[in-house]
Amino acid sequence: MTFEELVSGELNRLYGGALFLAAGNEAAASDLVVETVTDARAGRFSAPVESSAATRWLEAALARTYARSTAEPHSRREPPASAGQRPGARWGANDPEAFRALGAADLNAAAARVRPAARAALWLVTLRRWNHADAADVLSIEVDALRELLAGREDLLSGLVGRVGPRARKAGHTPE
Repeated sequence: MTFEELVSGELNRLYGGALFLAAGNEAAASDLVVETVTDARAGRFSAPVESSAATRWLEAALARTYARSTAEPHSRREPPASAGQRPGARWGANDPEAFRALGAADLNAAAARVRPAARAALWLVTLRRWNHADAADVLSIEVDALRELLAGREDLLSGLVGRVGPRARKAGHTPE
């Protein structure tokens, strides 16, 4: 398989990940994909041994490119208040119907509530289902630091509850 064939088969998935990482900013997502593919083509990332690993290899390349472009200390801090936080908003575990209306745009917008380093960790572990050790390796951090970043799930879920809340209430559902 050529590099071009490999990338073209994964481009939609790569762009979808970039949109999450860029919190829905299409221009930033496009730039991230272009930078990732350019770096991968230039050999910046080690190539997959077999074609079945292509998806994972490109996900790792995207996460590394994103992490490099948004390098920040890995200390935990609160998301900005201007992100439209709803105090006390929590995951409606008893109301799964409230989340049926969610789409990629809702998820990408909610990602803006999560600091950039945590976004990469959440994308790899929560959305792409990577194990902690592999995700930490890709992000060049310790597993304990990755676990701290994954605490950003609450911010992401809070953002989702806030975005879904009005639609869910119209349907007769209210998140807890």
